[in-house]
Amino acid sequence: PTMPPKVYTINDESVYVLIKKIPALGVIDELLLELRKYGEIEEHRLLDEYPAEPFTVVCLVKFRHLDSARRAKLRLDEKPFYGALLDVGYAPQYEEAHETHSKLVYRAQAAHSILTDLSRPCHALMRGRCEAGSACKYSHNFDPTLLTHPFTRAPALRTSQTAEAALAAIRRKMTSLASQKLSHSGAGAPAPAAVSALPSVPAHDPAPAPAVVFAPFSLAAP
Repeated sequence: PTMPPKVYTINDESVYVLIKKIPALGVIDELLLELRKYGEIEEHRLLDEYPAEPFTVVCLVKFRHLDSARRAKLRLDEKPFYGALLDVGYAPQYEEAHETHSKLVYRAQAAHSILTDLSRPCHALMRGRCEAGSACKYSHNFDPTLLTHPFTRAPALRTSQTAEAALAAIRRKMTSLASQKLSHSGAGAPAPAAVSALPSVPAHDPAPAPAVVFAPFSLAAP
């Protein structure tokens, strides 16, 4: 049976990379030359005290950036090197406290940036077609009424809220307006304030906007 892929959390990853099974042939300079293809190296040292296989050495390398360590591990793990297969892995146990803190902050910022992009509607798709397709980093999952209905045009296009958050805000507002309308229905007519708060469809629109339904109320756009 095939083994499931390994999954690394930010706690497992590190700018420190431990490289084992390096042939003891004085080839550290050649190894560093290969490592520098993936990013800047701040420091490195041989670990004489680290258990190693016969005729091999172990090297600890610190990259300046976490992305560089990721690429180096991905490309060099189990790669042939002077007759041996390198064993490359993260070494977070060598981190200082401030380095671990910086790593966690970096990951939080990166995740926030990715999620922010994914929550933004794709403007190319709004105009008709997105050439990037599934590779697009912006959202293709949004309600078209959020782009045309007068209730939601401003939140969808002029703020950084996601489509879902904007729709939730609109629902809360409309539910409040419905409550006000029903609270005055016993007097024979809706409250003037509630009626005036409901925006009307522009006169140039060829057809009225669709009904907006909220349980247990049902409101139709005028």
